[in-house]
Amino acid sequence: MADRDRIDWANLEPLPRKKRKAGATREDLAERRFNVQKANHRGRNHVTNQKRRQMEREKQAERNISRGKSLEKFREYKAKVRLFWLGLLEDHP
Repeated sequence: MADRDRIDWANLEPLPRKKRKAGATREDLAERRFNVQKANHRGRNHVTNQKRRQMEREKQAERNISRGKSLEKFREYKAKVRLFWLGLLEDHP
């Protein structure tokens, strides 16, 4: 064990801090800022708005399909209950 380095816990110095090697440069930040400000400029964000409207239309179509399915299941159940109370079905659904 004599060949191992021992840690002197009494006189331990702090470790150096890690430095970030990767990150946004000034050019990256300037381009990001330009794009954010450009989106607020009138007449330049029609593409973004168009995409937003299209995504909302697609979500609404999916909602309509799922609501239609649940509404159909409810109507089938209600029809079966109606038949039960009319005496045309033996067991209550």
